Amino acid sequence: WLNQQVSDRLKKHPEQLLQGEIRVAPRNILVRSYGEFCEQLAGPSAATIFEAAPLEGRALVVMEPDMVRHLVDTFFGGSGADDEGKLSGPFTPGELSVSRLFANVVLSTLQEVWAPLATISPQRVDTEVTLDVVDIVAESDSVLCTEFEVSTAHKDDVFRVLWPEEMIEPLIPVFEGQKVERDHVNDRRWGKA
Repeated sequence: WLNQQVSDRLKKHPEQLLQGEIRVAPRNILVRSYGEFCEQLAGPSAATIFEAAPLEGRALVVMEPDMVRHLVDTFFGGSGADDEGKLSGPFTPGELSVSRLFANVVLSTLQEVWAPLATISPQRVDTEVTLDVVDIVAESDSVLCTEFEVSTAHKDDVFRVLWPEEMIEPLIPVFEGQKVERDHVNDRRWGKA
């Protein structure tokens, strides 16, 4: 349900950013080790590291080079459909800037969608171009990888939001619909205060 809400709300913001039509759809939710995830995405990626206080730890928004190229092309008025010039070297400052703008939209959408379940404040910390230098958890630690398909100008790309399992562990009962046990004595004390 959360990922569908993220998709529904996310497509409105990038349309303003990219000045074009965009389609966003949830794909997979995978649990794997961080090391397996990094191996899968060998090569350059625009990896935006973020914190989501009060949750402890850091998470990622990851975009592969083709998606970054399509976003940049659309951002600057292109059709996003040009296949020439596959990205093979490092990202340019302009490409990183557009990927950060898109990641900021993703983070604000996450905050908005999660609000009924948990109040989080996602804030971008940094952007890296390879996962080899991103050290959010140990390689053997489990991460929850949520994938979203983005379609612009007849091109389909995927971006991922990667949550370390230990970071979202306190929220799992809420996601599963369990009510949090409350201490009525503390509730009365807070009410009085």
